[in-house]
Amino acid sequence: MGILYLYIMNKRQINERNVAPKIRFEESLNISVHKISFERNCLFINGKIYNAFGISGYSHVKNYNSIDSLSLDEINPPFNLRKLKNNDTLIITKGANTYYLNIDKEVKFAHGN
Repeated sequence: MGILYLYIMNKRQINERNVAPKIRFEESLNISVHKISFERNCLFINGKIYNAFGISGYSHVKNYNSIDSLSLDEINPPFNLRKLKNNDTLIITKGANTYYLNIDKEVKFAHGN
């Protein structure tokens, strides 16, 4: 009975991720983020799940004016999250600071490439 429950929960999580809005290369994005979390290996922005394979709380964002990087979960909301159409970089703006996250690098890292 426990194995059946585990299968149903995994299947539900996969289905939930498949129908979630995707952070895609071809589409633009502009979200004012008030709450972000990384529950169950998923990305939740303002309580809504996003299909963003590879992006996690451990993803490293870079500040344009510094060589240092920090993890995505170190940037506390509120902040603005943007992505230009046909671009693979998320732009995170918090106050006077601007951070960048290359989505392609995160996806390749998550898949072991």
